[in-house]
Amino acid sequence: MIACKPLPVLLLFVFISFKLIAQSHDVDGYYINIKGDTINGKFPDYAEYRNSPAQVPFLAGGAAEPVLLTPDNCLKFSVAHSDTYLSYKGKRLTNATDYHNATASTADAYEDVSVFIRELYNDGRYRLYELRSAQRSNFYVSSDAKPLTELYFKEYQTNSDDNTGVVELPVFRQQLSVFFQAILQTNAKLESRIAGAKYTSESLADLFSVATKGHVQTAKQKYPAQVFVGFGASSNRLSVSAANLFEDPAINEKVTAGTYSSQTTPVFEAGVKLFSQRNYGRLFISIRANYYKFQNSAEYADPFNSTTYKTTFKSSVLSFPVGIGYKLVNQPNFSFEVTAGASLLILSNNKQTQAPNFGSSVIQDDGRSNSLSFFGEAAIVVFKRVSVFGGYYSPCSIATFTDYNPVHTSFKYGIRLYL
Repeated sequence: MIACKPLPVLLLFVFISFKLIAQSHDVDGYYINIKGDTINGKFPDYAEYRNSPAQVPFLAGGAAEPVLLTPDNCLKFSVAHSDTYLSYKGKRLTNATDYHNATASTADAYEDVSVFIRELYNDGRYRLYELRSAQRSNFYVSSDAKPLTELYFKEYQTNSDDNTGVVELPVFRQQLSVFFQAILQTNAKLESRIAGAKYTSESLADLFSVATKGHVQTAKQKYPAQVFVGFGASSNRLSVSAANLFEDPAINEKVTAGTYSSQTTPVFEAGVKLFSQRNYGRLFISIRANYYKFQNSAEYADPFNSTTYKTTFKSSVLSFPVGIGYKLVNQPNFSFEVTAGASLLILSNNKQTQAPNFGSSVIQDDGRSNSLSFFGEAAIVVFKRVSVFGGYYSPCSIATFTDYNPVHTSFKYGIRLYL
């Protein structure tokens, strides 16, 4: 029970901290109205939109109430250290971008929209925008010499007697060649980059950066991956279930059924967190490798010969937890996050020992070399550099014996340092 004390302390600290510092995301920024005037203020409770918004609340400096920005009253808005959006009122192609949902006979379909499209690249001359919805993404380009134009993309599957395959029309690449015509005159190698471009935000933003030799921060760099190392403790428990184990005279191993003694051992880990590039990087994937050992024992007093038998299970464990996490509290110098996922356990030197001996002091037959556990974890991160964590790892079998099943459970806690 002593090893579990950090968990309630952690949860108490989280509750108090949440009350003290959890606050709305009011972010500084500005917008340009229809007349071309720049109005400074704040975006109340601003969330980095995954899909292109049709309206955005804005509180001008000195105003008492926010107003809703729409393409009817706003040409452009910019959020400090985050996004820039351009108003767009026009048509967009709605054809499916996945060839599984389209065939050669699928006609082009358009819809009229009035939304804000997000700026992916802007070096002052060449600009790239994305209109994103649950249906698909549309990309638009503009420059000092060319008006805003949608890059046409269509992909479909052919199913005919003569040909079966996937066709991707090269129209958007042809548009890009015309768009970068002036640059191609002095950089012929750019044509091969255009030919290899994909209709995605990452590929197109990279192409623009290469074409213009710019160093503008792209969306994928806003929340870069974080590498970390950690150390702490693993509170290990083990239980054995057995049916009629001691009543069967054919079984000479006096294996104790029930709950074994708990044990706390050091744990060491290293890993990386990969963040979503929207909603301030709240959503992330955590990939880790950690190492620890366990050794749990229990005693059985044989009533027939007045002998006490001791059974011990021990192993070295290299585990690989992979999970999806979310920051419930996300402040510049403080965050509280939860993670859940699965962990593959590689069991090394996995042994069962017994004393006194019955034929053999070590039984290794049917011991597992790997197992799978599921986990849930909570963590506090301070100044984006130091983290305190605690996580529960569900029961998992460590052997495949016929007559009994040893099950390992652990609770891990400690400190992580982000490099």
